[in-house]
Amino acid sequence: MEKITISQAMLKVSELERIYREKMYTMMKLENVVQEYILEADGSRYDCNEVVDFNREFELIIELGEEIAQIKTKISK
Repeated sequence: MEKITISQAMLKVSELERIYREKMYTMMKLENVVQEYILEADGSRYDCNEVVDFNREFELIIELGEEIAQIKTKISK
């Protein structure tokens, strides 16, 4: 990790925690999601809700949590 001041590190942690909370909220909404779509007579399909890659979002949450923990550890040192 690059050299940054404590203030910069605290700001980075704050931003990462905001992103982390947003991703967690998204994951909680996905608990009982049903894929909704409209199938037109000509065979075309219109998705009514956003398709989220659960595995990728989960990996991002884990990565964010690890990065936050690393930065907080360096701040405390």
